[in-house]
Amino acid sequence: MAGWQQLFWDNTLVSQLDATSEDGDVRTHTFMLRSGEETLQCHVESTVQWQPFEMVYKALVNGQVVTEGSRNTKDIEQQTPVVAPKPEKHFSLIGLVSLGMKALKSAKLIKVVLASASLAAYSWLFSIQFALALISCLMFHEYGHIRAMKYFGMKTKGIYLIPFLGGLALSDEKINTRWQDVVISIMGPLFGLILSLVFTVLYWVTGEMFFAGLAVFNALLNLFNLLPILPLDGGHVLKSISFSMNSVLGIVLCVAAAVGGVDMTPTVN
Repeated sequence: MAGWQQLFWDNTLVSQLDATSEDGDVRTHTFMLRSGEETLQCHVESTVQWQPFEMVYKALVNGQVVTEGSRNTKDIEQQTPVVAPKPEKHFSLIGLVSLGMKALKSAKLIKVVLASASLAAYSWLFSIQFALALISCLMFHEYGHIRAMKYFGMKTKGIYLIPFLGGLALSDEKINTRWQDVVISIMGPLFGLILSLVFTVLYWVTGEMFFAGLAVFNALLNLFNLLPILPLDGGHVLKSISFSMNSVLGIVLCVAAAVGGVDMTPTVN
C-alpha cells in the first residue's frame, strides 16, 4: 500500500511511517517532547484492522502508559476535526519602521512624494493653477529625454520632480557615446518647443490669454535649459560636441560658452 501513517502533536508532524495493508501489524511511533527542562521519550503503538476498520492505540511516556483505547469507522465519522487557530498578528514599532523603510525604497513612492512636494512648493510660491501648469511643462520636457533614452534601447527609471529645481529623467544605464548624449539632451528642449507651439496655436484658436502665458512661460523654460552651462541641457550638448573636436579647441569653446551663458543669465539689481 502506498502512503504514510503520520502522527501529529499540537498540529506539528512528529513521526511518519510507511503505510501497510497487513491486518494486525503493530506500528510504533517514537518521538521526544520537551516539558520545561525535562525531555520526554514518547511512544505511540497502533494496530490497524481494515475489515471492519478498527484501530487500537496505546501511548507511553518514559515507558509508562498514559492512555490507550480504540477507534472504529463510526468514531471517526463523529469526530470533529481540530482546526489550528490562526496566529494573531501583532504590529510592533520595529515592524512598522521596517515597513516604512521598504516603502521609501520604492521608486514609485519616491516619485509620488517628490511630485507632491513640488506641487505644494510651487503652489505656496505662486498659485495652484500656475503650479499645475509648471509641473505639466516640466513633465513634458523630461518625457522628451525619456523617449530619446528608449530610442537608444536604454532602460529608464522614470521622471523625478525636484522642488524648486525642476525635473530629472533617469536611466539605469550609462550613456555610451557623445552622440547619444547630444540627442538625449536636445530632446527635452525639442519637446518643450513642440509644447510651446501647441499652446500658441490654442491661443490663436481660442483667444485665451492663459494659453499665451503658458506658451511664453514654456519658451522661457526652454531658453533657460539651453544655456551652455552644466548641468543644463545646453551644457551637455556643448560638452559632447566640444570634446568631439580637438581637445584644446573643445576646452576653449566650453569656457567661452560658459562665460557667454553667465553673461546671458538675467540679474536683479
